[in-house]
Amino acid sequence: MSITNCPIRSISLPSRLYPNSLRMEAELDNLKAWQMSSLAWPLPLRAEIMQTGLLGLAEMYVSVNELIRSPLTLQGHKQLVDEALDEQIGILDLCDTLRDLIIKMKEHVQDLQSALRRKATSSSIKSSIRVYMSFRKKVKYDVSKSLIALKRKENSSEASPSMVVRFLKEVNTVTVSLLRSVLLFMTAPVMTKVKPGGWSLISKMTGAGSRSSSEKGEENVNDVGCVDLALHNLSEHAGKDNDAKVDVRFVLKKLEELARSIEGLEGGLDCVYKRLVRTRVSLLNILAH
Repeated sequence: MSITNCPIRSISLPSRLYPNSLRMEAELDNLKAWQMSSLAWPLPLRAEIMQTGLLGLAEMYVSVNELIRSPLTLQGHKQLVDEALDEQIGILDLCDTLRDLIIKMKEHVQDLQSALRRKATSSSIKSSIRVYMSFRKKVKYDVSKSLIALKRKENSSEASPSMVVRFLKEVNTVTVSLLRSVLLFMTAPVMTKVKPGGWSLISKMTGAGSRSSSEKGEENVNDVGCVDLALHNLSEHAGKDNDAKVDVRFVLKKLEELARSIEGLEGGLDCVYKRLVRTRVSLLNILAH
């Protein structure tokens, strides 16, 4: 993962005990640099930015598992292992919830694509849009609950005397930050109507205004928000043959872009989830010995 280096330092692990400590610290510093630089980007983050972060996080967890499996790491420290397990289980559950939401969103996008590709009537188009937007509102509600749970997890975090556990906590902090970004991506504001008068964001997206206006209009709208806006415009023009045909093609284009974004995020979350499972297994193995 290529990320601009920033002057950020993590907890240092003693190299004589952990031969790969320098690589682990470098990977964590890289992720923390990504986390810091992401604060300068408009929210919600775009999918390709988060996918880069997820792949880097998956790589980081390979090192985390190496660290946990080291004979000198946490052997004989049952309380510390229990503490690390508690945090990992919460993050694992959150990642699993996100994967489930991403899969459901992919299914709804595919259903909407199929409905729009058929020679549908005005009423059936509007019905398909309502089903999708209803799902979007439910996702927003589910994500809100997950964000509250994330906040509680951050507030309950306590310092640990173990250098290894503190290192794991830093990794967990970056993990939570990245998963929050994915949650926010999925809850781009649900559009209900476009303000009358002036250039609407839809006209900017379709290039009906100047080039600079179009670029300015899209810079704070991710793929989820673009689809919402395009669907609203299609719903307004359904039944007007010429406009509707143009709008359907535009919506299908935006849905295809969203489908690609979802596929990338799904792949990244799957990688992270598998590595989290391995981390949990490694911690459980310590308790078993």
